[in-house]
Amino acid sequence: MSNRTKSDHAYLLLPSALAPLTRLSPPVLAGLFVLVAGLIFVWRLGEGPIYRTMEGREALVMQEMLRTGNWVLPLRNGETIPSKPPLLHWLGAGVARMGFILASSSEGQDELHLLSGEMSEWAARLPGALFSALSVGLTCLLGCRLANREVGILAGLLVLTTPMCVEMAREAWVDPALAFFVLAALTSFACMYEADEWRGWRSLAFGLSLAGACLSKGPVGIILPGVVIGLYLAAQGQLSRVRQLLSPGTVVVGVGLPLSWYVLALDQEGWAFFQKQLLQENVLRFTSGSGKRIPSSAFFLPPFVLGGLPWSLLFGFGVWHFVRQAPIREKGVLALVWCVAIMAFFSVAAGKRDVYLLPLYPAMALFAAEWGWARVPNRAEPLRPWLGTGLVLAALGLSLAIVSAAVVTALGGLSIDSAAVDSVFGDAKWKSVAPLIRFVDEQPVYGTALLVALCGRGLGAVWAASRGCWQNALWLVLSLLLLVTAGLYPFTRAYAKEFKALTGFAAQISRTVGAEQPLFFYTPQPYSSEFDEFSQVYFYLNRSVPLARCAEQADFSRCPPGYYVLRERHWRPLQATPDSHLLLDSRGGSGPDARPHLVLVRRD
Repeated sequence: MSNRTKSDHAYLLLPSALAPLTRLSPPVLAGLFVLVAGLIFVWRLGEGPIYRTMEGREALVMQEMLRTGNWVLPLRNGETIPSKPPLLHWLGAGVARMGFILASSSEGQDELHLLSGEMSEWAARLPGALFSALSVGLTCLLGCRLANREVGILAGLLVLTTPMCVEMAREAWVDPALAFFVLAALTSFACMYEADEWRGWRSLAFGLSLAGACLSKGPVGIILPGVVIGLYLAAQGQLSRVRQLLSPGTVVVGVGLPLSWYVLALDQEGWAFFQKQLLQENVLRFTSGSGKRIPSSAFFLPPFVLGGLPWSLLFGFGVWHFVRQAPIREKGVLALVWCVAIMAFFSVAAGKRDVYLLPLYPAMALFAAEWGWARVPNRAEPLRPWLGTGLVLAALGLSLAIVSAAVVTALGGLSIDSAAVDSVFGDAKWKSVAPLIRFVDEQPVYGTALLVALCGRGLGAVWAASRGCWQNALWLVLSLLLLVTAGLYPFTRAYAKEFKALTGFAAQISRTVGAEQPLFFYTPQPYSSEFDEFSQVYFYLNRSVPLARCAEQADFSRCPPGYYVLRERHWRPLQATPDSHLLLDSRGGSGPDARPHLVLVRRD
């Protein structure tokens, strides 16, 4: 440890390797973080198929944009209004289109090939990866402004290693875009508030951030930063500054840009669009949820802790110190108000999902860096001998077991299908050890070396903690998580997706059903998000699969001849229907942990 810089409340120690970074200006630091995070998130981004409902439905919209040329409001799967505004879809489809341009230039193909409607996993996920990288850099920049360079550097590293942020950086979801624009809006506000300058480029950046957030996930993109800013100004007794913040130019940019798209979409689809995107996705989801059981108000506490580990614990440690000192310094309050406001907003809402918390993790990182990490003692009393020795021995035993298993796997003595793995883990192996075993099996030298390094870091962290060297233990944990984020997760995440995907079933359907033959989706249930759950299959079929209207008659024998995709549980009571034949079962051609269970049936 060499670099020691005093913040307003405590000292923050940086390792010698990071000390030179403090000599860089905040914008250069932020740019460096964006570059490094971008390289990490983009590496192997296209590996692993689409298997999740929300990723599949966003990718389908991008696919429809390329296929139909409708960039205002393309209908997902040819008939369903998208659930979210189009900013992410524009970017993903734009990336795919640029890829076609490059392919066309190199192969001399006609430019009409651009309208073939093809999309790739890489193109669909790239916007989310870039937004996530920008969030890492902007968190660093905001930390430098609210505190100092040390806090900014640490906050950027914490966001880069927060589990929820790392996971979402590799998914084609709208939430990374929303999280970035909320962060950008609050950063712009902080700059205006500190400088007491409410016009110019800061105001323009604030308005553009609101517009981007709204075009990413709807009105909630404006509501979230609005709630945070309102509560912060109220806590400071300066609510009158809201009038300065909401200048005519800011309103025109922040509200006018997304409103123009809403007007175009409303003109295209009319009441159906208003009902889907404004009523169902915003008002009804907030007040009534998704139609299932409404979780309790405490729903988000476990996801916040688990999705932010271990830094969420450091955040709690910082809150404890914060409350004890009862500070009056304005800068230290913003990040805490930010976390509390977003958590409270979604806790009140009836609709709840873990990913909704993504916009508060930059604030968690900022607060944990300034109020948590800086107050962890560098040297303290060692743990009691029996406790310290026990923890070190447990960590050593676990490390030896992991390294031994890695060596055996690298030498070909252990595989996913080994009896020993099945007897210990059972079906849970697909969610736990299977990705790691495959990683070492396919990358024997690199994989074994990486696991040895991870075990060494983990063992070192436990040893340092047992000796009372808590700062050293934290830095070792951070370095371990950086290795996981950059070196391990790009592989294991892709493998986990392959285990769960229905791409094999989609390929079987493509071989069985000709492009001109009728193919429908059949369900006896009323319209629900169930239709979206098959988006991964539709994406790889690259064709529209309309809803079978005959399902409304509750008699499968009245359905016209053709092919039907349906859930296996819906097929069971229909098996005796005349002229109906089971052709394919998804269990026979997809990942071993794939959900849901689908079948393909032919009606003669």
